[in-house]
Amino acid sequence: MPLRRRLPWGENLSVAVAPPEYVVLRKMDFYREGGSSKHPADIRAIIEVTGVDEALILPWIKTRGLIDDWKKIRY
Repeated sequence: MPLRRRLPWGENLSVAVAPPEYVVLRKMDFYREGGSSKHPADIRAIIEVTGVDEALILPWIKTRGLIDDWKKIRY
């Protein structure tokens, strides 16, 4: 998974941003480590606003052992 995307920002400028899938994965890591209820709410909002590509993110979720947390957050 690419860790960042480059977006145009004015003439002859671009900025690097983290794709929403990466942000969701990191928030899931933080949720597992600390259990803060803030992270699931943030993840749901990111999914709603950006339309996270679940086909892209699911293999990473499984690899990190986060599938149970994903099911709780997503469904």
